[in-house]
Amino acid sequence: MRECIKNIKNESSIENCQYFKDILDNNISLNHFKRVQYDFYPAVTFFSRPMFMICSKIDDYNLRWKILENIIDEHGVGIENNNHGKTFKSYLLNLGLNCDNIDSETINHHTLEFNSILMQECIENHWVKGAAMIAIIEDIYVDISKIIYEFLINNHHIDENKIIHYKFHEEIDVKHSEDMYKVLSHYWNKNEFNENIRDGFHEGHNNLLKLFSNLYS
Repeated sequence: MRECIKNIKNESSIENCQYFKDILDNNISLNHFKRVQYDFYPAVTFFSRPMFMICSKIDDYNLRWKILENIIDEHGVGIENNNHGKTFKSYLLNLGLNCDNIDSETINHHTLEFNSILMQECIENHWVKGAAMIAIIEDIYVDISKIIYEFLINNHHIDENKIIHYKFHEEIDVKHSEDMYKVLSHYWNKNEFNENIRDGFHEGHNNLLKLFSNLYS
């Protein structure tokens, strides 16, 4: 399973996504960077919802708990200011963006499509496929967080203590993805689940990078 994940990430690396390529090459305007971040916000606030759907389909208490722990973390362990939507909005405000209407305005259609596909896969397929999508998305998000964090710090766009969201995810999503991979490892060698898991890894990886590409174009 690990070899499959490694191959998928190598075949279409983050660096091949134009948004992150330009960030790494320092070839992006701050305004363009910020616009993508702003439009990504609804994906952050939506992300835990498909996980609830996955949980509802898992019979095993121990496996289900690993997903629930992830959901609890997404909700800031019950502390409102620490939920991931709140930390991302605080980060956007620290970037100098006006977020007065961010929760009520029309969602960018690319972000809406990403959210809809993720939820649809979790509803219509065996839960292992949705879990595979979530797992690799969180895995990639670790690298994305590191790239964005270093871009903002190295170019003095924002103080280090004002990028709480990405600093936190650079650390916590390592655990989240590993926990999800461990859950999926119980099913990887079962023929009836293997293809679903592979498809989930491919689609989760590709859909996330496609979202950033589309938001940047």
